[in-house]
Amino acid sequence: MSPDGKTSKGGVRVPDFATASAAAIESTGSALDEQIEDLIRRLQVDLADRAPQLTIKECLNKYGGGYMYELPWITAEFADPPNVDYLVTKTLSFLSLPGGWQAALVCKAYRTCWQRRCRDEKELCVVKVGMTIDNTIDGRLQSELLDIKRWRGSPQRPRITRKSLDGNDGVGNLVALLPGASWSGSEKKLKRRLGLPLGTGIVPDPVPAGFNQMCEEHPSHNTDYKDNNNKITAWGWSMFLKKRPQGKKEKLVKTSIGPSELIIMRKEDMRQLRKNFKKNPASFASTFPGTSVDGETGPVWDLIGQIQKNLVRLQGWQGRRVKVRFNRDKLAFPKLDVFPLKNDGLKKELHKRKLEYKHLKKKQEFRDLLEKAVAKEGKREGYMEEPLPELELILQEEVDELTSVAMKMGVPELKDALDAEGVDTTGLKYKEDLVKLLVTNRREAADAVAARLRMRRTLPTGAHEEQKEEENL
Repeated sequence: MSPDGKTSKGGVRVPDFATASAAAIESTGSALDEQIEDLIRRLQVDLADRAPQLTIKECLNKYGGGYMYELPWITAEFADPPNVDYLVTKTLSFLSLPGGWQAALVCKAYRTCWQRRCRDEKELCVVKVGMTIDNTIDGRLQSELLDIKRWRGSPQRPRITRKSLDGNDGVGNLVALLPGASWSGSEKKLKRRLGLPLGTGIVPDPVPAGFNQMCEEHPSHNTDYKDNNNKITAWGWSMFLKKRPQGKKEKLVKTSIGPSELIIMRKEDMRQLRKNFKKNPASFASTFPGTSVDGETGPVWDLIGQIQKNLVRLQGWQGRRVKVRFNRDKLAFPKLDVFPLKNDGLKKELHKRKLEYKHLKKKQEFRDLLEKAVAKEGKREGYMEEPLPELELILQEEVDELTSVAMKMGVPELKDALDAEGVDTTGLKYKEDLVKLLVTNRREAADAVAARLRMRRTLPTGAHEEQKEEENL
């Protein structure tokens, strides 16, 4: 670096704030912890900005890690949205004002507040949060893409893989890609901080009509849609997403998208996350290469923290019901269902449409060509009248054994346990807050251990000892 602290030998510009902050600390001879932490954070952000830029397709094709994509083909909304007029009238009914402009201002303020909250509750979307260690992100998403194409109504142009994106800058249905093995230990953490747990919703009692329709279509699985705790299962989601197989010998195939990883996000938050990712995919890469847990030091964590704060606008979500429906406008309803066809059937349909296919070798190539041709033929007749099931689930954070044990502890015991784990409890007085903090801390620690174990299983032979030495260090 040059004496003025602005350029390095390679000509890389170092921001003035870094030089100015360092000079200020040096001149005073001391610095507050907050100043040092702020300087480190800003330098890390600058380092990420100056890192070699990754394209979205490179993130897909070269790395494992985490991924998020939107599912516009299904919608989720609260079954009991608040009535603004009723709430404002009830809130103001006990006020006694002189009338005139004062009453009008108070009414307007309350109404604006509730309108904002109702807007947040209506503008929701469904997002999948997943991870992969032993495969590239694109390799994992290819299998999920094939599963999505088998859903009811055939979703229009799912764009989550390298081949389905338009150019290097195309983001398609992706929300963010998180390249790096260390993201594997942060999957559950991301789900809890970015949205509400839709994939593990509770089936109400009595069972809503939508489940009855699903059970009639899939009688062999009419007892598999929920577990002993009434939580919807992967089979339950499969019965909702896929229609009854046409052939007598064909059976319902369980969905491979990992439906327990579905969350509900505010559309505004999802769009902001996507915008930032599209602007600089490299800033979403892990800053802890070679480990199984991200240290939350990368620039993306600031955005995740902001989105977590925005979830407060959906306060009181636990115990509320949500309705999950198919979005007919985003479904293709093709005249021919391509996926059940075998090679001979695919060739027959291609020949019928006078399409050249003899140069093709793989079944997927036949299928892709026929699928594009069928898409141009438009939607089948009567598609608007086709019955589509509707799910109704109760949002509930899972209460596990850890939470049950923590609830039985007293306030002094909880504080002692948190102090032993190095967690600051200053200012916390209420038991509920201490329980939540203890459970969150231990869950994240357990997630990290599980991720390390998964990573060790995927290491090549002979690499375990090296990994163990790194962990000890």
